[in-house]
Amino acid sequence: MIPIQIEAEIARLQQQQADQKKHWLRWGLASNAVAVALCAVVLIKVALTGADPAPPMIFIVLTFMFFGSAFTTAARPLALPWFRSRQNGRVAP
Repeated sequence: MIPIQIEAEIARLQQQQADQKKHWLRWGLASNAVAVALCAVVLIKVALTGADPAPPMIFIVLTFMFFGSAFTTAARPLALPWFRSRQNGRVAP
């Protein structure tokens, strides 16, 4: 391969990576939105009835919270300091 082809391939792969990060971020935000909505529903139901929330509802809310945090973290792994690559003993920017 010639250098121009290599640079074009690198640019294409970087674009694919950016698109994949957008995809994970969208799923993470959607999952967090569902979790917030379900939390509101559970809290309203608890406020109206005074009964404890059903364990399956708590499990579902926690599952959406987990997926939201996992997907948004997958979208931005470099935002966390322990994911940054180390070069010559220093953390790369």
